[in-house]
Amino acid sequence: MINIRDVIICGAGPAGSSLAYFLSRKGFDILLLDKMKFPRVKPCAGAFQVSLADFFPFSLEPIAEDKATGFYFAKNGRHFSIETGNPIAYTVDRKKFDDFLLKKAVSSGADFLEECRVLKVEGETVYSTLGNFKG
Repeated sequence: MINIRDVIICGAGPAGSSLAYFLSRKGFDILLLDKMKFPRVKPCAGAFQVSLADFFPFSLEPIAEDKATGFYFAKNGRHFSIETGNPIAYTVDRKKFDDFLLKKAVSSGADFLEECRVLKVEGETVYSTLGNFKG
């Protein structure tokens, strides 16, 4: 039997978890899938613009680690810097940031399946290692 949902989101990174959060708050039946077990290590840069903090109806302060007030660019011996004096971005640990947003999605009503590898998507059907879903 295929489990039918309004929306199936493949990937619980910041975009997937944010989408799951907002849609589930609007009453949609959401299934969020990710191939990894959370919290998971995400070895990449983590930063977001200060303006992103206004996008969510909750504070991102609990996971912000530091503030950037400027940038320095360098290429081929040339450099350029900008210093604003005001915060323009916050840095985050992606493991904590992604887990924070995932927990917000789940607390808003989204269902989450971890260690669920998507094998194929055909039309409205998602075939995965943990079953088939329609959405």
